[in-house]
Amino acid sequence: MRLLSREQKFFLTRFPFYFLVPYALLLALKPTFLTNAIASLETLFLNAAGFTTRAANSIIVVNNSVFEIIPDCTGLVMIFLFLALFYATTPRASFVRKRSLPAVMVYCIALFAFNLARLFITLAIGAAYGENALNSAHALLWFVDAGVVLAAWASATRIKI
Repeated sequence: MRLLSREQKFFLTRFPFYFLVPYALLLALKPTFLTNAIASLETLFLNAAGFTTRAANSIIVVNNSVFEIIPDCTGLVMIFLFLALFYATTPRASFVRKRSLPAVMVYCIALFAFNLARLFITLAIGAAYGENALNSAHALLWFVDAGVVLAAWASATRIKI
């Protein structure tokens, strides 16, 4: 009796590598240009929403609450997860992968934009209701992130989940 199918073995041997290598590089390289840019952008969004906000590098101060944008907050983790899932999908789906590179780029841009919105909501909740509310929203929205990534992967590969 076989425990895993060929497709499952293919996925399980590739996914960890495809996800963990870029993630480790992200943590090692610490892209301050990106965290600083996102902090500035989130400051603009929060100011437009009526919060008193200022940014210094990757630190955002909103209504006297201090938040730091770290590499994990950039949206790259979501994109790495999506790409790892996409490229670790069975080789039978290679025809889908070859024809869908423009679509993959659109998914990556959409995931990045979704992350900016998620970050704005998390920061706004934290600024309005305090750190406990921020922590709850942050945890809840990570589950939403995972669902969005899985939905994007299922759509991109035409896999039913």
